[in-house]
Amino acid sequence: MQQKRERRHIIPFPWLRVPIVDSLRASRGKQFMRGLTEVDVTRARQALRAHRERTGERLSFTAYLITCVARAVAEHPMTQARRIGRRRLILFDDVDVCVQIERQTDQGMQTAPYVIRAANRKPLRAIHQEIRAAQAADVGGPWEMRGRRLYPYLPRSLRALLWRTLERSPRLRKRIAGSVMVTAVGMYGKGAGWGISPTSGYTLEILIGGIVDRPAVVEGLLTVEQRLCMTVSADHDIIDGAPLARFIQRLNELIGSGYGLEEAGVALAAGAAAARAGAALAGR
Repeated sequence: MQQKRERRHIIPFPWLRVPIVDSLRASRGKQFMRGLTEVDVTRARQALRAHRERTGERLSFTAYLITCVARAVAEHPMTQARRIGRRRLILFDDVDVCVQIERQTDQGMQTAPYVIRAANRKPLRAIHQEIRAAQAADVGGPWEMRGRRLYPYLPRSLRALLWRTLERSPRLRKRIAGSVMVTAVGMYGKGAGWGISPTSGYTLEILIGGIVDRPAVVEGLLTVEQRLCMTVSADHDIIDGAPLARFIQRLNELIGSGYGLEEAGVALAAGAAAARAGAALAGR
């Protein structure tokens, strides 16, 4: 009896993935430490939901998280420091946050990096509008598109040289790729879950995971909190555990308190118990 031949398809490797692969290859050997944490997002999510029901406007939760990250990094500048040679570090005033945005290409939907410049100086609404505009825009202008399409055809040795040049020039790297990475995988699934990136070209990378309901006692009452799973990775050559822990604590405070929402016109509940009651009434 003749065996039925297995059906399979061969497709081109996405050209947008090539620089991502090269950047990961260039970052091998870095010594990263990682912290897996959960942060209470009940108050913020309840406020964003109530705002959407009242006005019809759907503000980006990712934009909210970026607003909080940029503020926390600005307060702890060592988290985005870069080495200059062996004996010096450079500290930046502006926090340029790199995010991955899905865009339509000739090979279907592909993720491409986008840098939000000086995110620590922008309100939530401005970051939200910038992300939405970037999602709707083309991958790049004509010359940028030509450069991106040409890049995969360059010899690997030349591409590696380009990445080594970026590593030796912190200012140039920041101009091209930003100073902090925020990437969200939780938006594509439900439930608890942390992501662990293999390596990173950034001093600080924050990976947003899933959201899960957890029982909690608040003001003497048993209630339910919505907890966001978050992985914080930092270059151990530049930042130690104690400063990183303080950064994570401050970031959790900003996210949990609804930082920047009122400035964007989003009303916050009066207190923690009220926020949780509102979330419970909304069916979480």
